[in-house]
Amino acid sequence: MNQLVVGDNVVFEKADSTIIIGITKRHSQLARLRMDASRISQAGAEEHVFAANIDIAIIVASTVQPSFHTRLVNRYLILCQYGNVKPLLSFTKTDLAPLPDVSMYKMPIYQYLEYQTRLKMA
Repeated sequence: MNQLVVGDNVVFEKADSTIIIGITKRHSQLARLRMDASRISQAGAEEHVFAANIDIAIIVASTVQPSFHTRLVNRYLILCQYGNVKPLLSFTKTDLAPLPDVSMYKMPIYQYLEYQTRLKMA
């Protein structure tokens, strides 16, 4: 049986107490790979699911203070793609960033890849 995580739909029996007897199939999930630091394990890496049945993931990224980190945003996008979760990118503090920096370098690549994006001034 899969490990129960946030968002799982369960099947249960109710007698004297309620008992979970199963987990329904997940339509999406967020997971990461846990690597074996000792390198002794035969498996090497195992999947660690931390949320299930997610409709949308909002990835919030600051354009300045702290500065925008493309690799971090891309990592979250990969997690979403791997788990069949629809991502929405929200760029914050756009009022503090130089306009060409936001409009010419960060947003277009994600829009070109057909990700939904939003600009926020806060």
